[in-house]
Amino acid sequence: MSFNGSMSLSSSMKSVQDLPNLPGIRRSALSSNPKLFKDYLSDTLGSESMQRSVSADFINDPEYIRSIKSSLNPYPRETPNFNDISGRYSLCSRQRDSRSNRKALPYSDISNAPAFVTNKDQICNFTAIFTEDVPENLEEPKRVRVVDIAVYVTDNSMEIREPFVHNSGLVQGKLLRRHNVQKPDGSGHYTLKDFHAGAILDIYSREYTILSCNDFTNRLLASIGVDFGQHLPTPDTTDIRLMKLRRSTPNISSNESFSSTGRPFTALSKSFYEHDKMVLRFFGYWEGKEVPKPIKYSVRIHYYLVDDTIEIISEYSRNDGRDRTPKFLRKMRILKPNNSTPIVTTSAQAESVDSSNYYHFTDLYIGAVINVVGNEILIYDADKFTRNYYEQHHFPLSERIPVQLEEAPKKYSVSPPPYNGFGSEEDSLQTCSGSLMPKAPKKDGLKAKLYAQQILRFRMKFRTPKPVDAAREFNLKVFLEDDTIQINEVPVRNSGFGAGKFLSRSRQKHKDGRRIVPGDIVLGTVLFIQSYEFIVVDADEYSLKYMEQNPEIWKESSLEHIAMKLRAREDQLRDTLVKLKDRALEDAPYDEINDLLIEAGIVLTTQESLTLMRAIDKQRKGRAKFFRIFRIISEDDMFQSW
Repeated sequence: MSFNGSMSLSSSMKSVQDLPNLPGIRRSALSSNPKLFKDYLSDTLGSESMQRSVSADFINDPEYIRSIKSSLNPYPRETPNFNDISGRYSLCSRQRDSRSNRKALPYSDISNAPAFVTNKDQICNFTAIFTEDVPENLEEPKRVRVVDIAVYVTDNSMEIREPFVHNSGLVQGKLLRRHNVQKPDGSGHYTLKDFHAGAILDIYSREYTILSCNDFTNRLLASIGVDFGQHLPTPDTTDIRLMKLRRSTPNISSNESFSSTGRPFTALSKSFYEHDKMVLRFFGYWEGKEVPKPIKYSVRIHYYLVDDTIEIISEYSRNDGRDRTPKFLRKMRILKPNNSTPIVTTSAQAESVDSSNYYHFTDLYIGAVINVVGNEILIYDADKFTRNYYEQHHFPLSERIPVQLEEAPKKYSVSPPPYNGFGSEEDSLQTCSGSLMPKAPKKDGLKAKLYAQQILRFRMKFRTPKPVDAAREFNLKVFLEDDTIQINEVPVRNSGFGAGKFLSRSRQKHKDGRRIVPGDIVLGTVLFIQSYEFIVVDADEYSLKYMEQNPEIWKESSLEHIAMKLRAREDQLRDTLVKLKDRALEDAPYDEINDLLIEAGIVLTTQESLTLMRAIDKQRKGRAKFFRIFRIISEDDMFQSW
């Protein structure tokens, strides 16, 4: 088959439409990428609306953008252009969607959308049980465990979790990770149609019995024609008996209480069920023996109700000069003073020792003093839980005792030493940061990227030169990317001074300590740099244009700012214009125009004067007509037509 140049466009497009959608073959400009919606917008809003700039309308007409968003639908009506499920999906689009964790679909009606779109985030939750053998426990040969089964409607995958029960002694949590579970007979994987009340699911040789489900799952099963049935009650498992035991244990006397297995409670085991994770917290202090003024050291006292042990932790403040120790006293039982009871080493000895010889929670209250390793600790406050616990036991605590603790020493700010002129000041300040390995100073990367290779150039002279320095001139370079400056001396023949670099590129400061920034440098500015006093006398064309284009930085280059000064003396300017008569229409040097402005009472700086002259002298001849000033300050048609 051969193609010749005489083939018409319509026949060519028709033949391309019949070809398969393979790489290198495109159909039409509208159907080549199903993610485009230009044609849909054209049909909905009209061709005239499509010609408008969306970015411009976003700023100028927010209602227009709001109308577009309301008219668009993620799945528009079926059209030949948008129901193209075989449309090309470029590699760049796939990579971009993969990075943003998105799925791109061709436009189609919602009824034709795939399952992972229509059933997104829909999860069916079931409650089930399974039974396992416990050969190591003769009193509980079989154990019933309750689990939650989550079935994802998108792909019928499931995961199994067991709720955590405190102190159950079992490994709980996720028992089965999410995936499609195959049936034992190999007839496929489990689906929602296999779940109903009383159903037994064999999942990896473990039989799960379905008991109940939530309301959403019940409605969803009914919508697909599955009758879940009557919910079954949850059996009395070991974990449930344990929770019932905890609620009933405090009401049983210590002589008659028994565990769920029939074993009698000991004093320690019963206290564990009653007071596990219950800790009383007090705040206290002890005084050191420093001379001449003792220091008060703050501590926290933790009393564990489960075994009547006490733990004391020291509290530190910032920059207090004290060594940090993990604990003032490790968790242990503390003997009361004037007691010669031997140290307890075994549990058998602990039962034989009289408990009244140790500190009990009834001995701890606001204002109490306890003796710990030779230090007397005064309790002056307690937290909210501790106060509530004492009130429940009809032993309320008193109010907090006002205590003036030792304040942390004041932190004195250390000022860095003055800059000595070696290297840059930023590098010198990094050595004063307190680090043994100082890092290089950080740079403003965004500013360096925006203003890269943008340099303003000015010409300078000494302000009050000696006779030998009167002919010396300097070029000042201002680097906008980091606000550094560099000074080079202009070569003058037979001057006796070598031309070249006068000051290396660096940041400099004014005489009052302010840093020199580009906005400070204009014509007529006096710069005091390294004991030299310069005055800026000229600038190149690029620098002058740049300053005029950025009047917010260089105010003296703002034509609007100069016009405000001229409007304030407009009457005097008109009088001067009348005096000049025909001379106002003739070209005059800049100096003569400046003298006329001074005669009218208008004083402009060197930069303002040059900006004004550049505005009225477009051809840069060095001469301008005086009447053109009125084009800037007046809107009169007479002046605009001159």
